[in-house]
Parts: sequence; structure tokens; C-alpha cells
Amino acid sequence: MPPTPAKSKDEATTGEQRTKTDAQAADAQEPDPYADVDVGMVVDVKGGVSAFRNERQINIEKMVVVKSTAQEVALWEKRTRFRREVLDVPWLLREKDVRRCRREAERSEVEKERKKRKVKQQSKAKEAKAKEAGQGDAKMATRATNNKPARAENMAERIQRIIQEGASSGKYGALGL
Repeated sequence: MPPTPAKSKDEATTGEQRTKTDAQAADAQEPDPYADVDVGMVVDVKGGVSAFRNERQINIEKMVVVKSTAQEVALWEKRTRFRREVLDVPWLLREKDVRRCRREAERSEVEKERKKRKVKQQSKAKEAKAKEAGQGDAKMATRATNNKPARAENMAERIQRIIQEGASSGKYGALGL
């Protein structure tokens, strides 16, 4: 019997390919877990709050639709109890932890000052280099002021176009609000 050639890591048998395709099909056909949730419904959400592009959002871990007012009142009581027993209790930090945090804050302030000094030194070096090359600050300032009116006109035209197209109808324009 002749030896079978070794296959590379990238090659797969037909059975393996079928398995990958089945897994991809299952992912594509997975139903929306929140299809029954609509605007105005009361839900109990477990998750965390995060920010993305200066907008707060909830990362949902678990969500249950509240079906009755009795469940809603129980949810209020649960929230109140959590706030009273967990959030309203003052935090007590050990002196060791306070010292560690204080040291870290001081280190970060020192590092910030170092970076500022470094940036100033670099900008001074650039200015000196520009003066040596014969490009004084006066020429650069003249060029910058000449471009400002053109930029302002372009900005005004863009804003007018956006308003005419109705793109700036508000933060929730996609919802029709």
C-alpha cells in the first residue's frame, strides 16, 4: 500500500469542512433572543454600564420581561434593598491600600509633567530648526490666516447641505423621534 501524503495544517477533510459549514449555518440562523421585547415594556436587566464614543450603553448579561405590576413592585423592592445593603454602605479601605493608591496617583502626576516638558522641548526644537531653515514664524502665520476664510466657507456650505438633507434631525433621528 503506498504511503498517503501528509496534509498541511490548512487542509481539511470533507468531514471537517462539513462541520465548519454546519457551525457557520447554526450561527447564522440563531434567533434574536430579544425579539419579544418592544419599546415601553418593563424588563429586569442584569449587566454592566459602559461608555462607547461618549454614549452610555448597557452590556446585557441577562434580561427578563416583567409580566405584571406585582413583579414590577418586587423588582423595585429588590433594587431598594440592594442599594441600602450594598451601595449605601461606606467603603472602608485599609491604610495600606490608601498609601498604595496615593503613591500611584503621585507617580502618574510626575509622569504627566515629564511628558509635558518633553513635548515643550520638542516644539522648541522644531521652532529652532524652522528658523534655521529660513522659515520664520511670520511666514507660517501668514499662510495659516490665508486658509481660514476658505475653511469657514467650506464648513458653512457643509452645514447648509446637512440641514437641507435633514441629516441633523437630532440624536434619535433613526427612531423617528
